[in-house]
Amino acid sequence: SSVRHLHAGGGMIAALRWHEAPRRVQLAALSLPIVLVTTLLRALGLIDDLALLGYAALLVYVLAEWPRLPRINRLLLWIAFAALVLLPLLHPQPLSVLRQAFDRAAYYATFVTALSFLREAAATSKLVRECGYRIINQPPAKRYLTLSSGSLLFGIILNIGAINLLGVMTSRSNTLRAAGGNREIQQARGRRMTLALLRGFSLTPLASPFSITLVVVLSSFPELRWHDVLPLGFLAAALLLGYGWWLDRRNAPRHLRALVPPLDTSGGWGPQLRFLALVLGIVGVAIGLELLLRIPLVLAILLSAPPMGLLWMAAQRRRHGALKALHYASVRLGRRSLDLFPSLRSEVGILGGAGFTGVLLAAMLPPDLIANALQSLHLSGPLAAIFLMALVVLGSNVGLNPIVSVTLLAAALPDPRVLDVAPALMGLAYMCSWALAINFSPLTASVLLLSRLAGVPPAELGYRWNGRYTLGSFALLSLLLVLLGWVL
Repeated sequence: SSVRHLHAGGGMIAALRWHEAPRRVQLAALSLPIVLVTTLLRALGLIDDLALLGYAALLVYVLAEWPRLPRINRLLLWIAFAALVLLPLLHPQPLSVLRQAFDRAAYYATFVTALSFLREAAATSKLVRECGYRIINQPPAKRYLTLSSGSLLFGIILNIGAINLLGVMTSRSNTLRAAGGNREIQQARGRRMTLALLRGFSLTPLASPFSITLVVVLSSFPELRWHDVLPLGFLAAALLLGYGWWLDRRNAPRHLRALVPPLDTSGGWGPQLRFLALVLGIVGVAIGLELLLRIPLVLAILLSAPPMGLLWMAAQRRRHGALKALHYASVRLGRRSLDLFPSLRSEVGILGGAGFTGVLLAAMLPPDLIANALQSLHLSGPLAAIFLMALVVLGSNVGLNPIVSVTLLAAALPDPRVLDVAPALMGLAYMCSWALAINFSPLTASVLLLSRLAGVPPAELGYRWNGRYTLGSFALLSLLLVLLGWVL
């Protein structure tokens, strides 16, 4: 009875919170769901007249959250505004290009919003916490593979939240007492766990069907399907996972091996297997929806993620019965909307801004600019793909986020076949460049967050700790692109 009364009052609490919230928070919490709904309805071909409503809602969201946007996001949006001013001067059909730019920005914002339902469910999941504990609590010989694969698995659902969750858990578990009072063991363990998390998370652009990387690649090459490029990403991810494991074993301090205190690894692999089944189930629902409705996988993900997130939240309350659990989950989601949707400001700003700017700049630039530049350097085939991959990685080290650079390059080079590169190979090159950039650049969110948790400067983590791995990974991925170039 007390639980029933508590949740019955949830609606009143949500209404009170909504009434007392600042106006800009209310606008953000309302406008982003409008973008989600209008974009999905239009993508399904149901109501195309809602385009202007979706565009307006996206603008309202950005303006409402502008004071709290990070500086890099605001800089990108100012560049987008400058490109918008120049568009009528440099393109004969500015309104058509503007509509395409808004469509791309709204689509990327919708992707972020839809996946936030899954992340919200994961935030209160006991299974996620148990799985994280089991992943971390492993002996040194197994820890790299479990942490890297676990970081990848968590990254599929949580995105950058995987770094925060597992990073906090590793930093808290790596105490001097857990290291047997040996500070050298503590430092070596912290470094190896940090690198395992970073390298595992960096595989998400290659192996996650829920990554924005795949969305960018598929939207840049409309003839590509996910099964054309994602299996190649799995191959590259497996290659890097094996290389990282070998490098970790090779660089392990052998003189400390006998001093490491034993760990309690009882409990088995139940939580990990259940979480893996959950992830596969969510992906399976999206694939099933794709086959049933004959729609692209990305659209199927956008349709399935919000209800799957709600069902996951309801499953955490299943002791109350199915209907009440669903009601309680809905009430919680309503209470959290004032925090959930405004908190997406950074992702919406950078992804939406990159998509919008990429379309505008690609329309204003000469269509053969990049292709002619590469041909003047006598670069074609896999060598051209490798060159662009290096360009994205280098750009990330001077502040050019891979989201922006990949979007711009893909938009400015719509048909890589003019360079004798198969679209699937070029898509894989973009995915590889994204993975290397977030693994190496001290300006990316993954390196910044983990360096803060590890207590080291970002440049030391990205360059000194992880530089050798990144260079080796670039060489391996380049060789893979050359081999696949012969096949594709």
